[in-house]
Amino acid sequence: ELLFALGSLGWSSIANVVSIQLVYFYIPPEVTDGCNVNATVPTNASTAPESKAIFPLYVIPDRILVVFNIVVILASVGRLWDAVTDPMIASFSDRLRTKRGRRIPCMAVATLPTAATAFLLFWPLVDEVSAWNIVWLGIMQFLFYAALTLYMTPYFALLPELGRTEQQRLDLSMWCAVCYMLGAVVGGSAPTIGRIFVSGDTPQDAAFGLRMGIVAITIIAFISMLVPVFAIDEVRYCLSPHKTPAIRSAIRHCLRNKFFRMYVVSDAAFFFAQSVILTAMPFYVTVLLCESIHITPVVIGAIVGFSLFWCVPVNTASHRVGKKRLVIISLLTFTLLFAYIFFLGPRYMPGLPTMAQIFIFAPIVSLPICILASLPNAILADIAVHDALVTGVSNEGMFFAARSLIQKFGTTLGVLVFASLTNFGRSPGDDLGVRLSGPVCVVVMLAATCAFTFYDERKLLHEIKSAAPPAGGERGATQAELTAEASLQNVKAQVSPVVARRIAEALPEAEALPAGPSVSPTLGASPAHGTPAAEKTSAAAAQAIDSPNVNSKLAGKPGAAAPPTEEQGAWPWLWSSSSTTDA
Repeated sequence: ELLFALGSLGWSSIANVVSIQLVYFYIPPEVTDGCNVNATVPTNASTAPESKAIFPLYVIPDRILVVFNIVVILASVGRLWDAVTDPMIASFSDRLRTKRGRRIPCMAVATLPTAATAFLLFWPLVDEVSAWNIVWLGIMQFLFYAALTLYMTPYFALLPELGRTEQQRLDLSMWCAVCYMLGAVVGGSAPTIGRIFVSGDTPQDAAFGLRMGIVAITIIAFISMLVPVFAIDEVRYCLSPHKTPAIRSAIRHCLRNKFFRMYVVSDAAFFFAQSVILTAMPFYVTVLLCESIHITPVVIGAIVGFSLFWCVPVNTASHRVGKKRLVIISLLTFTLLFAYIFFLGPRYMPGLPTMAQIFIFAPIVSLPICILASLPNAILADIAVHDALVTGVSNEGMFFAARSLIQKFGTTLGVLVFASLTNFGRSPGDDLGVRLSGPVCVVVMLAATCAFTFYDERKLLHEIKSAAPPAGGERGATQAELTAEASLQNVKAQVSPVVARRIAEALPEAEALPAGPSVSPTLGASPAHGTPAAEKTSAAAAQAIDSPNVNSKLAGKPGAAAPPTEEQGAWPWLWSSSSTTDA
């Protein structure tokens, strides 16, 4: 579980460093004589020539249609591209068949491009304002989000395949949440790490330091992302289904699932708010609180530290009160905290030191962050497992891709909204745009809470328990064991009632199935009897059944045949049947 979760540390570090630093790097705030919170006019180049941007300008900062600019448009298009590639990559991963499985090969291919393009996003071609930098930023975003999606979508699709019970899925999600939060600390540390490499305080020094910090982070992330690639034996622990639907029908199927619809609406709303907060974090620190950008990892670290404290209580409470109630509590808590953001800083709370404002905020926000970092993935894994049991079609990758598609529309809208709000003030003393991000998130979180109240968790879990087949052994069973068990269930359903009864007598612990076509939750619809696929399945089951344990059970029953002779083959009950025709 921990080795699998280390992949989250890697992709979280890279995703967070881009989410936190990209807009801040290309649309930096401007300061005049330090942090002048009492300024009454915007501190930009046109009104205060002595003002200075934190980083050099690399793209044209001019507004388009009042609220947009080049960076806003490029960031939004990059996120939309990220959303569009999700279902394509999920479908490709679901249908892929290799010696190493369906998911791990995709993750292996994506690791190096993800790390490399994350760094190159912050290294424009020209060290001044230039149209070439716009082209470069567009191309790098295109490649970065494609590579990141190629890693993340198969990675999350492994979660319901590795976790065969609700508890296992919850444990995996909790470990992934812990590593995700640690990755957020790492991603927010880029300016602080980079400070080691520079001694000056010019905008050029700040830009070089940030780049060096990002180099260090991408190296850590690259190594972490490779851990599950080498540590997880997908062929052993996961079964590849015989049938996977086409991409369009799979997306339609996911969106028709009533449990998924209620889940994904609230999930997209939350990620909208999270996108706003992550993008705005450096602005909250430097503009509203008038602190150095280098305390950003301290702020994030404090939040994550308190969040880790909540992990065990949240895991325990989810069994007692249910995941749904905890998620609703966390959404409502976030609503109050986002309202608090509007009043941050010495302007509205002059008697309270800024660091005190931060560390009052950290322990409160840590609980909902812990809940929403761990439980939504476990909830979606429950939905995917429930759907597979009910329909017999393995759609895990597409469920996570459809969720990611809609989630990233929310994330894109979050980046677009915040970057647009900065046009109404993003500097000390002219900070209205930054402050308005809080009330905007309040409205969105209330909508998310309302949507999630319609998710019927009790019904879903009850149907999972009712429809779940006998377990295929303890977690860690070999691929051969799992295949033999699933093949046995399929063969029993294809043969006549007489043979089915004899199989049931030989293996009392296996529930006899009626004759006719069957649907396996993990393998999909059984192949038609008499086809090459059916003969292959029958041979696999015969090999599993032809064991000393099974033959001893047969031999010990009244009227049962002795173990088969060489001429009889692997099916003694066929030869001992009173009716050759039935057999």
